[in-house]
Amino acid sequence: CSLSTPHLRCWGLPPAPLPIGGGGSDAAPRPQLGRKVTLSRTRQLIPLASREPAPGTRCSLAGWGLVDPRGGKPSPTLQELNVTVLDARMCNNSRFWHGELGPAMICFQGKHAAPAKVRVW
Repeated sequence: CSLSTPHLRCWGLPPAPLPIGGGGSDAAPRPQLGRKVTLSRTRQLIPLASREPAPGTRCSLAGWGLVDPRGGKPSPTLQELNVTVLDARMCNNSRFWHGELGPAMICFQGKHAAPAKVRVW
């Protein structure tokens, strides 16, 4: 999976492990919709990026994410966050992510001044 070849996940499936962050043994259940959603003029799919955003680009991220990274518990509701993309090479240097930022991840300014990362499926 990469930003140039985005994948659409179906959130109506029963919970199943999905990798979070760098992958590996980290896993979180897929959120499950309470009922079938009918698309309309005001209810649409969130479009995926067709290319990697340049550093400095302001983006809106949407997803369930983890509400407590220590417990690995996903949010019960869809969350949205406005961020500014940082340069992936800078984020991957030894001061921050030590090369853990993969091609399907975006690096952005975290709330504690250090860069944060998010995985895109």
